[in-house]
Amino acid sequence: MKTFDFDWTPFLNLAPTWELLPLPCREFFIFRCESNRRMALRDINVDVTPLLDEGFLEYAANPTYAKLRRSCLPFQRVMRIMARSPLFENGKDRPQDLQAYLDAHFSKPDQFALGNGHCSPVRRVSQVSWLDTFLRAGSCNVWEAAHRSERRTTPPLFESDDCCRKTKKIVEALMQGSSPLTFANLLNALDGGELSGYAAAIRAGVAYALLFPSVRDGDLLPVIGIWPGIHQRLHRPKTPRPGTVAVVKTFHRAYLMDDMTALLVACAGKPLRLRRYGTELYADDAKKVEANLNPLPSWLKPLSPPGDGFRVPAARATLDSLELTESVSRDGLEWLVSTKRGRQWLVLSQKERLRAILEMLRERAEWEADLDGSIFRGMHFMPGCQPRVYVDSRPPNMLLLLKHAFGNLRSNTFSAVDDFMLYEAREANPWIEQRKEGLNLTASDYGPSFACPDILDEELDALWKKHLRLFLVERLIPLGGVRVGRSAAGTLAISLTEVGRYLLALTEDFDYGEAEKADIVVQTNFEIVFVSPSPAAEAALSRFAERVGRHVGTAFTLTKAGVFEAFRAGLTADTALSAMADISRKGIPSNVEKQIRDWFAQCRKVSVSSAVLVRCPDKETALKVRSVGGRKVKRLSATVLEVCESYRKTFERKLRESGIAVSVPNR
Repeated sequence: MKTFDFDWTPFLNLAPTWELLPLPCREFFIFRCESNRRMALRDINVDVTPLLDEGFLEYAANPTYAKLRRSCLPFQRVMRIMARSPLFENGKDRPQDLQAYLDAHFSKPDQFALGNGHCSPVRRVSQVSWLDTFLRAGSCNVWEAAHRSERRTTPPLFESDDCCRKTKKIVEALMQGSSPLTFANLLNALDGGELSGYAAAIRAGVAYALLFPSVRDGDLLPVIGIWPGIHQRLHRPKTPRPGTVAVVKTFHRAYLMDDMTALLVACAGKPLRLRRYGTELYADDAKKVEANLNPLPSWLKPLSPPGDGFRVPAARATLDSLELTESVSRDGLEWLVSTKRGRQWLVLSQKERLRAILEMLRERAEWEADLDGSIFRGMHFMPGCQPRVYVDSRPPNMLLLLKHAFGNLRSNTFSAVDDFMLYEAREANPWIEQRKEGLNLTASDYGPSFACPDILDEELDALWKKHLRLFLVERLIPLGGVRVGRSAAGTLAISLTEVGRYLLALTEDFDYGEAEKADIVVQTNFEIVFVSPSPAAEAALSRFAERVGRHVGTAFTLTKAGVFEAFRAGLTADTALSAMADISRKGIPSNVEKQIRDWFAQCRKVSVSSAVLVRCPDKETALKVRSVGGRKVKRLSATVLEVCESYRKTFERKLRESGIAVSVPNR
C-alpha cells in the first residue's frame, strides 16, 4: 500500500485531541500550516492558541513565531491526503470513486492481489460478500495469504490472532451500526478500551480495503468506515411483502397447450411447408394457424413474450421437444408433420395433454441442474436468460430456486406482479443468500468455463428479477400455472394455481379443464352455438370442427371435411362425441351423433410406399430376373416384376453381375 501502511498508534493518540479543536484551527493546520518553516504569529489571522496548547504547534526560538511540531508532521500529512478527496460525501459510492481511491493509495500489485489475480478489485471489495468472507475466515493468515501482494516483503499485517479479532470487531461494528465513525465514536462502539490498542488492526483493515479512512466533509474530523456502497445496501429500507390486490378482470388458460393443439391438428391433416433447413413455417401457413388461435386479452400484453407472432413458434418448439411433430424432406422441400406420438397426444383429455408438457419440463429441470443447459436442444425448464449464473462453477437447480419464490404466492388471493418481484429480488434473492454462505457465484453467456467471478450484488438482484419475470411470462402464464388479474387501476396481479404448483413440484396432482361447462348448444343443423364465451371449449372443438366464428354465436360447424381431418390426426368418433358431451350443457342431437359416427365409419387407413417396376422383354428374361432377386421380387404379370425401393441398388448390382443390363429411363 502506498499511503496508509504505517504505524497508526501516533495518529490514534492525537485523534481524540484533534476532535476538541475549533474548526478554524483544523482548517489552518491542514491547509495553511507550513510544514517546513516557522510562521509569524502576526501574519496568522486565526487564533492558533488551541493548537499551541495541545502540542500540534510549538513556539520557535523567537516567541513571536510558531512552527509545526515535528512529531505531528505525519499526522498532518495523512490528514491532508484524506482531505483532498473525502470518501463519505453523498454519492461517493460509485465504482469509479472506488477505483480512484485504489489508484491513489494502492500499488498495481496490491490491487491485483485484492482481485485474487482474476477479477476486478473494485467489483470484489465493493460487495458485502468481501466483508462476509473476511468475517467467516477461521484463520486470518490463510485469508491474508490469498490477498497479499507478491511484492510485499514486510511481515504479515495480521500479526496475531488478537489483531485479527480486533479487525473483525471493527468491521462488525461498522456493518451493524453507523458508518463512518469518528475515532472517538468508534471507541464507544467497541465498548471502550485504549484506541491505540487497535492500531495494528486498523492498519491491516485499511491495507486490505476492509476499512476506509477519510475526513468528514464540513468539520474535518478523521473518520473510518466500510465502503459506503456496502453500508447503504446493508441498511437500505426493507421492501415490504406484496399485499393483496382486488382484481376486476382475470385470465387463466393454458393457451400454449391450445396453440399446440391447433398447430398439431393443422399439420396432422396436411403437412405444413417449412423454410430452408426447417427453421420456421412459411408466412401463409403460419397466418392460417394463427387465425385459429384464441386471442389473448389486450391487458395481458405486458406479461406476454416480446414481439408479435410469438405463439406459433412457441407452440412448434414445444411440440418438437415432446417429439409430437417432426420435419421431413420430400421432393427437396421441408415439411412439418405429426408423429405417431402427436396423434396419440391429440386424443387425450385437456388435463393429460397438459400433464405431458409439465412432466417434460420437470424432467428437463433435473437435466439442467446436472449439466449445462446449453448442451441440449429444445424447450428448457428455465427459458434462456443471459447471462447465466453459476454456483461454484455448476448450473443452479432452478426448480428449487423458483419453487421457493413462486411457492410464496397464495392461490386464493392476488399479489401485484411488480411488488412480488421486487420483494423476491431484494429480500429473498437465493443467489445473495448463497454468496453469504461463502459459495462462489459467477456469470457467463457461454458456460461455466467462461464465467466472470466479479458479478455485483446489484447485478444479482436485477438478474434474479429478470429470471422470475421470464419464467412467469414464458412458462407459468402460457401453461395456466397462475391466474392473472387486473385491478381497476390497471395493476397486474397473479395467484398460483394447482397447475403451477405441479410444475414447481409442490404437489403431485392437479385439476384442469374438467369443471368448465359453457352455454354451448349443438344444433340439428350441425352448427355449434356459444351462448357465452369459453376459450377452453373452443380449443377442444377445434380438433374436429371447422371454425366459422369466435366467442359468442355460431363458432363452429360439423362437416365431413372436418371429420376426415380429425381422423387423419388420430381422433375417433367416440373422442369427438365425448368432447362435445363434456362441454355442452345440453345433449347431442341424435341425427348429429349418427352422422358423426357415419362419417368416421367411412374413413379408412392405407399405407403408401414406393416401389420399382422391372419390365422384361419376354418371359424367359423375367424368370432369370426373379431367380436373381429371390423372394424380394414379386411377379405382377408375365413380364413385369416389382422390387421395393430400399432393395433397388443391391438388386441392380446383382443383375449386372449376372449379365443382365439395366436401363433406367430419365435417370
